[in-house]
Amino acid sequence: MAVVAIAMANHPGLSDSAWITEKTYDLTSKIQIGNLSPSSCVDHIGYLKTHGYLSSDEGNALALVLKNSAMNLPTDLDKYETLATLMKMLPQLFLESDQETIRTDYSEFIDQYADECDIDNPDELREEASRIKTVGDFIQVDTSNAVNTLNESVQQIEAEEVSSSWDEDDDQYAGGGFERCPDAELDSMFKTLEN
Repeated sequence: MAVVAIAMANHPGLSDSAWITEKTYDLTSKIQIGNLSPSSCVDHIGYLKTHGYLSSDEGNALALVLKNSAMNLPTDLDKYETLATLMKMLPQLFLESDQETIRTDYSEFIDQYADECDIDNPDELREEASRIKTVGDFIQVDTSNAVNTLNESVQQIEAEEVSSSWDEDDDQYAGGGFERCPDAELDSMFKTLEN
Protein backbone atom coordinates (compact mmCIF):
# COMPACT_ATOMS: atom_id res chain seq x y z
CA MET A 1 0.00 0.00 0.00
CA ALA A 2 2.81 2.40 0.84
CA VAL A 3 4.37 1.44 -2.47
CA VAL A 4 1.19 2.69 -4.12
CA ALA A 5 1.55 6.06 -2.43
CA ILE A 6 5.25 6.32 -3.23
CA ALA A 7 4.73 5.29 -6.84
CA MET A 8 2.07 7.98 -7.16
CA ALA A 9 4.72 10.64 -7.45
CA ASN A 10 6.25 8.93 -10.49
CA HIS A 11 3.04 7.87 -12.25
CA PRO A 12 2.58 9.61 -15.61
CA GLY A 13 -0.79 10.16 -17.22
CA LEU A 14 -3.24 10.46 -14.36
CA SER A 15 -3.27 13.31 -11.91
CA ASP A 16 -1.87 12.40 -8.52
CA SER A 17 -5.21 12.58 -6.76
CA ALA A 18 -7.03 10.61 -9.46
CA TRP A 19 -4.40 7.88 -9.40
CA ILE A 20 -4.33 7.55 -5.60
CA THR A 21 -8.14 7.62 -5.53
CA GLU A 22 -8.23 4.77 -8.03
CA LYS A 23 -5.65 2.70 -6.11
CA THR A 24 -7.33 3.35 -2.76
CA TYR A 25 -10.66 2.25 -4.23
CA ASP A 26 -9.00 -0.92 -5.61
CA LEU A 27 -7.49 -1.75 -2.21
CA THR A 28 -10.82 -1.14 -0.49
CA SER A 29 -12.59 -3.44 -2.94
CA LYS A 30 -10.01 -6.21 -2.51
CA ILE A 31 -10.31 -6.08 1.27
CA GLN A 32 -14.11 -6.04 1.11
CA ILE A 33 -14.34 -9.16 -1.03
CA GLY A 34 -11.62 -10.94 0.94
CA ASN A 35 -8.85 -10.95 -1.67
CA LEU A 36 -6.62 -8.91 0.64
CA SER A 37 -6.38 -9.27 4.40
CA PRO A 38 -6.19 -6.34 6.81
CA SER A 39 -2.92 -7.73 8.18
CA SER A 40 -1.28 -7.25 4.78
CA CYS A 41 -2.17 -3.54 4.83
CA VAL A 42 -1.96 -2.50 8.45
CA ASP A 43 1.76 -1.74 8.47
CA HIS A 44 1.25 0.92 5.80
CA ILE A 45 -1.69 2.75 7.34
CA GLY A 46 0.59 5.06 9.32
CA TYR A 47 2.30 6.19 6.14
CA LEU A 48 -0.99 6.84 4.36
CA LYS A 49 -2.38 8.66 7.40
CA THR A 50 0.75 10.81 7.79
CA HIS A 51 0.61 11.88 4.16
CA GLY A 52 -3.10 12.69 4.28
CA TYR A 53 -4.30 9.90 2.01
CA LEU A 54 -6.85 8.67 4.56
CA SER A 55 -8.60 12.04 4.82
CA SER A 56 -10.34 11.70 1.44
CA ASP A 57 -13.67 9.92 1.05
CA GLU A 58 -11.85 6.95 -0.47
CA GLY A 59 -9.29 6.96 2.35
CA ASN A 60 -12.07 7.01 4.95
CA ALA A 61 -13.78 4.15 3.13
CA LEU A 62 -10.52 2.19 3.15
CA ALA A 63 -10.04 2.79 6.88
CA LEU A 64 -13.61 1.69 7.66
CA VAL A 65 -13.32 -1.43 5.53
CA LEU A 66 -10.03 -2.29 7.27
CA LYS A 67 -11.69 -1.82 10.66
CA ASN A 68 -14.79 -3.84 9.80
CA SER A 69 -12.78 -6.62 8.20
CA ALA A 70 -10.39 -6.81 11.15
CA MET A 71 -13.29 -6.87 13.62
CA ASN A 72 -15.10 -9.61 11.73
CA LEU A 73 -14.51 -12.60 14.01
CA PRO A 74 -10.77 -12.51 14.68
CA THR A 75 -9.83 -16.15 15.13
CA ASP A 76 -6.14 -16.11 15.94
CA LEU A 77 -3.53 -14.07 17.73
CA ASP A 78 -2.22 -12.56 14.47
CA LYS A 79 -5.66 -11.11 13.71
CA TYR A 80 -5.95 -9.63 17.20
CA GLU A 81 -2.50 -8.06 16.76
CA THR A 82 -3.73 -6.52 13.50
CA LEU A 83 -6.85 -5.24 15.21
CA ALA A 84 -4.81 -3.73 18.06
CA THR A 85 -2.51 -2.02 15.55
CA LEU A 86 -5.49 -0.53 13.73
CA MET A 87 -6.91 0.68 17.04
CA LYS A 88 -3.59 2.35 17.78
CA MET A 89 -3.27 4.01 14.37
CA LEU A 90 -6.91 4.92 13.81
CA PRO A 91 -8.43 5.35 17.28
CA GLN A 92 -11.15 7.66 15.97
CA LEU A 93 -12.75 4.73 14.12
CA PHE A 94 -13.31 2.63 17.23
CA LEU A 95 -16.29 3.65 19.33
CA GLU A 96 -16.30 2.70 23.00
CA SER A 97 -18.81 -0.06 22.16
CA ASP A 98 -16.36 -1.43 19.54
CA GLN A 99 -13.56 -1.39 22.10
CA GLU A 100 -15.70 -3.21 24.69
CA THR A 101 -16.64 -5.87 22.13
CA ILE A 102 -12.98 -6.34 21.22
CA ARG A 103 -11.97 -6.55 24.89
CA THR A 104 -14.62 -9.14 25.69
CA ASP A 105 -13.84 -11.23 22.62
CA TYR A 106 -10.09 -11.04 23.23
CA SER A 107 -10.44 -12.02 26.87
CA GLU A 108 -12.46 -15.11 25.91
CA PHE A 109 -10.10 -15.91 23.04
CA ILE A 110 -6.88 -15.81 25.08
CA ASP A 111 -8.26 -17.97 27.88
CA GLN A 112 -9.36 -20.62 25.40
CA TYR A 113 -6.14 -20.26 23.38
CA ALA A 114 -3.95 -20.73 26.46
CA ASP A 115 -5.95 -23.78 27.59
CA GLU A 116 -5.86 -25.44 24.16
CA CYS A 117 -2.39 -24.36 23.00
CA ASP A 118 -0.50 -27.35 21.63
CA ILE A 119 2.88 -25.70 21.15
CA ASP A 120 5.57 -27.86 22.74
CA ASN A 121 8.55 -25.55 22.32
CA PRO A 122 9.19 -23.50 25.50
CA ASP A 123 10.65 -20.53 23.59
CA GLU A 124 7.66 -20.38 21.25
CA LEU A 125 5.29 -20.57 24.23
CA ARG A 126 7.13 -17.68 25.89
CA GLU A 127 6.80 -15.68 22.66
CA GLU A 128 3.06 -16.39 22.50
CA ALA A 129 2.68 -15.31 26.14
CA SER A 130 4.54 -12.09 25.35
CA ARG A 131 2.34 -11.40 22.31
CA ILE A 132 -0.83 -12.04 24.34
CA LYS A 133 0.35 -9.62 27.02
CA THR A 134 1.37 -6.93 24.51
CA VAL A 135 -2.01 -6.95 22.76
CA GLY A 136 -3.82 -7.15 26.09
CA ASP A 137 -1.89 -4.20 27.49
CA PHE A 138 -2.79 -2.10 24.49
CA ILE A 139 -6.49 -2.93 24.42
CA GLN A 140 -6.67 -2.94 28.24
CA VAL A 141 -7.43 -6.60 28.91
CA ASP A 142 -6.09 -8.50 31.90
CA THR A 143 -4.06 -11.32 30.39
CA SER A 144 -2.53 -12.71 33.57
CA ASN A 145 -4.54 -15.98 33.59
CA ALA A 146 -3.65 -16.81 29.98
CA VAL A 147 -0.01 -15.80 30.41
CA ASN A 148 0.25 -17.84 33.62
CA THR A 149 -1.28 -20.87 31.88
CA LEU A 150 1.29 -20.65 29.09
CA ASN A 151 4.15 -20.11 31.56
CA GLU A 152 3.01 -23.17 33.53
CA SER A 153 3.13 -25.14 30.28
CA VAL A 154 6.68 -23.90 29.73
CA GLN A 155 7.70 -25.04 33.21
CA GLN A 156 6.04 -28.43 32.73
CA ILE A 157 7.74 -29.00 29.36
CA GLU A 158 11.13 -27.96 30.72
CA ALA A 159 10.70 -30.20 33.78
CA GLU A 160 9.81 -33.12 31.52
CA GLU A 161 12.86 -32.40 29.35
CA VAL A 162 15.14 -32.40 32.41
CA SER A 163 13.53 -35.57 33.75
CA SER A 164 13.81 -37.22 30.35
CA SER A 165 17.47 -36.25 30.18
CA TRP A 166 18.14 -37.80 33.61
CA ASP A 167 16.19 -40.95 32.63
CA GLU A 168 18.31 -41.33 29.50
CA ASP A 169 21.49 -40.97 31.60
CA ASP A 170 20.18 -43.54 34.12
CA ASP A 171 19.32 -45.97 31.31
CA GLN A 172 22.76 -45.54 29.80
CA TYR A 173 24.57 -46.29 33.06
CA ALA A 174 22.13 -48.84 34.51
CA GLY A 175 22.95 -51.69 32.31
CA GLY A 176 23.18 -50.59 28.78
CA GLY A 177 26.79 -49.53 28.44
CA PHE A 178 28.58 -51.14 31.41
CA GLU A 179 29.10 -54.71 32.56
CA ARG A 180 28.25 -55.61 36.12
CA CYS A 181 31.33 -56.25 38.19
CA PRO A 182 31.03 -59.28 40.52
CA ASP A 183 31.60 -58.70 44.24
CA ALA A 184 34.57 -61.08 44.34
CA GLU A 185 36.30 -59.10 41.63
CA LEU A 186 35.70 -55.83 43.51
CA ASP A 187 37.13 -57.34 46.71
CA SER A 188 40.19 -58.43 44.79
CA MET A 189 40.74 -54.95 43.38
CA PHE A 190 40.48 -53.30 46.81
CA LYS A 191 42.87 -55.82 48.38
CA THR A 192 45.40 -55.00 45.66
CA LEU A 193 45.09 -51.32 46.51
CA GLU A 194 45.61 -51.97 50.23
CA ASN A 195 48.93 -53.65 49.57
